[in-house]
Amino acid sequence: MDPETDDTYVSKTLESLRRAQEQLTAADGPFPLAEEEVEHFGTSQRYLCYQKGPNSLTCHTLPEFFSDSFARHTDKDFLVYEGDRFTYGETLDIAVALSRTLAQTYGVQRGSCVAIAGRNFPEWVFTLIAVNGFLSAVSLPVNAWWTGTELKYGLEDSQTCLLVADLERLDRAPFLEQMGIPAVCMRAGARIPPQNAQRFEELVILGKSLNPLPRRPVDQDDRAMLMYTSGTTAMPKGVVLTHRGICSATNTLSLWNYGKEVSSQRNVILASPLFHVNGSHVGLFGSICRGEKLVMMYKWDAGRALKLIEDEKVQAIVGVPTNTYDLVNHPDFKKYDTSSMVGVGGGGAAFAAPMIKRVKDTFQNARASTGYGLTETNAVSVVMPAELFPARPTSCGLPAVNVNVCILDENNHKLPPGGVGEICFRGATIMKEYWRKPDKTSEVFHIDEHGQLWFRSGDIGALDEQNFVYILDRAKDIIIRGGENISCAEVEQAIFEHPTVAEVAAIGLPHENLGETVAVAVVFKTGSSAPDAEELREHAASLLPRHMVPSDVFVWKEALPRGATGKIQKRDIREEITKSRKERQTPPSKL
Repeated sequence: MDPETDDTYVSKTLESLRRAQEQLTAADGPFPLAEEEVEHFGTSQRYLCYQKGPNSLTCHTLPEFFSDSFARHTDKDFLVYEGDRFTYGETLDIAVALSRTLAQTYGVQRGSCVAIAGRNFPEWVFTLIAVNGFLSAVSLPVNAWWTGTELKYGLEDSQTCLLVADLERLDRAPFLEQMGIPAVCMRAGARIPPQNAQRFEELVILGKSLNPLPRRPVDQDDRAMLMYTSGTTAMPKGVVLTHRGICSATNTLSLWNYGKEVSSQRNVILASPLFHVNGSHVGLFGSICRGEKLVMMYKWDAGRALKLIEDEKVQAIVGVPTNTYDLVNHPDFKKYDTSSMVGVGGGGAAFAAPMIKRVKDTFQNARASTGYGLTETNAVSVVMPAELFPARPTSCGLPAVNVNVCILDENNHKLPPGGVGEICFRGATIMKEYWRKPDKTSEVFHIDEHGQLWFRSGDIGALDEQNFVYILDRAKDIIIRGGENISCAEVEQAIFEHPTVAEVAAIGLPHENLGETVAVAVVFKTGSSAPDAEELREHAASLLPRHMVPSDVFVWKEALPRGATGKIQKRDIREEITKSRKERQTPPSKL
């Protein structure tokens, strides 16, 4: 038996982790926690709140957080992007200069909303630090995949006063002048910026000649960021995140990594987009807090990432599980030195259990880990320690130290361990509200019989006796076959264990008698001998109950469609199959 999966090992490791957390969060520890009264959704809630930051300073707001972090790491490398390098000190100088110009030229003040739209450029980061760190304004990380219609809606709904964007995003926004929104262009190069946008670098140069700004007050429960959810049936909702929530999540990340330093400076590749909480919170804020070097890429490319790992001695990648799959499956993996890597995995999507062993067998020193969170919870809600992942491969981890998790049934009753229902959270990291949508806000908050406020995640899951959290599915994605609820995640897990499968997505297809039947879309590994449908179903039948075995198997020649954050877009798969059937054509390829 593998000692890492033994129940005795799990119990001892859990006890050790809990003792360590108690010491770290004690009054005399580096991350002291104490209950505070917080006004939330029209109620007074008592939440566990950090009393100081990880470096013995009070960091309850982003201005405090940035000032503290950049002062401690001035001479260290901070950002690496292609041929550009910026130290923490250089970044601070650029952000300060930019903030002066934004205040004087565009009138950005406390509470103003500044939208940032573009790829993961260094200028994206400089802008966020200027807006949140020195102007006490609100940053709006714009989904870079938005079309012009979505972009216009987001700018109108957020009451944006300024858009800082790259060329591609500005080309999608011919309506800016009509809306009265000025623009700043990142990395225009030799091209003349569209929409009469000012060049980013010109604003920085101007700002260096301007007088320093007076310190702008900010409260920890003020709006800090506005991040829009992806939206499925309507326009996206703006999630209001406060300084308290963001700093709380950042402190939790530091707590989990406390004492795990691997060198004088940890180097991390940022594979997630900055407009997603995995990129902004886990990647950017987490790195700043710990003084890490953040290696940025124009776009994700596994081959390029392998070279960066070797050249920059990278220890970890902040991304989604897909990034890890791409690395271990890359044909040139063994050509590069990846011995510096100590951690891989990712959030934002389920991490397939077979990959845990694959990571251990492929990398020399790296171990897999994962976590679970939403935009509405500032990303950091559940964390899976790498040392426990092999023992609980289908779990996403344990609740963060200052986050409570419960499972509610359809009647809002809390379920005991093992009970399946909606995963709900409470704590200081939970969003303030959906911007200008009180009805939508009311739908996701539940007040229990004790007056405690719970956020409904919309995810179906369970807790076990040891408090491990399990996600079974999104409520809307569960396949209901003949009255039986079928977990897409369980079907995908079984299919993924077939040695030829590189990607898989389970969906429900309409059926006259059963309501829905189970179908899977698969991508096979390059160079593998693909099985026929019967073989793949027999494999599934050896791991799943009969009613969960896929009736249909569809093969995608290319990668499955994914959204901006790397999540498989099941709606797109379902629509493509449905469209092909209507046209009496075969979907991409049916086994």
